[in-house]
Amino acid sequence: MLFLDFDGVLNGDDFLRFQKAHVPRAEHRLFDPRNLRALEHLVDQLRIEYCIVSSSWRKDRSIPQIRELLGREGLACTHRITGVTPVLGRRALDLRAAEIAAWIGTHAPERYVVLDDFDLTAEHGSSFFRTDAATGLTLELVEKISAEFR
Repeated sequence: MLFLDFDGVLNGDDFLRFQKAHVPRAEHRLFDPRNLRALEHLVDQLRIEYCIVSSSWRKDRSIPQIRELLGREGLACTHRITGVTPVLGRRALDLRAAEIAAWIGTHAPERYVVLDDFDLTAEHGSSFFRTDAATGLTLELVEKISAEFR
């Protein structure tokens, strides 16, 4: 089980800044292809069957819309996107850890990984892995997560 944020995980600030400065607007991508490859590698390494979107992007998109959006950007494992965390209020960043906890409380997964660029360690301990908002999910972090979950 993987809880997935988007901003700062699938599209780091460096990627967004580079596009703004060097790529014609019509060719901008929503997500960094390197981050998407790292996500696919993580899903394969850990044999993750279910990805639950915890990103604020879930608030105005259905699961099929999220799958389509990620698929258009090049993510091959969109069928693994199976749910979203509940929305507990308007201040998404303040409530993200609680929203993930609410989902876990309802579904009781045996093990899970939380990916986010905000620190959720206090709430999710060793299941939480923080990405660098500048670079997003990297293969180096994927290897660290894989080593800890084998």
